[in-house]
Amino acid sequence: FTGVGLMTALVNNYVFLPLSGLWSSLDRYSQIVGYSRAAAELTRMGLYEESKQCMMLLKDIAKND
Repeated sequence: FTGVGLMTALVNNYVFLPLSGLWSSLDRYSQIVGYSRAAAELTRMGLYEESKQCMMLLKDIAKND
């Protein structure tokens, strides 16, 4: 059973690690889309201060790229 640890390490290195980068990109993209839509909706409702706060959070998320 000594090969099981090696196979697990190989699968982790070549399958799961590249997908983790993809997952973080998708997560960041969905956050940007969500905050943008929320800011637009808050502006439409006349809640300008809340919309500005969403846009500031969005700016922080985009800056962390």
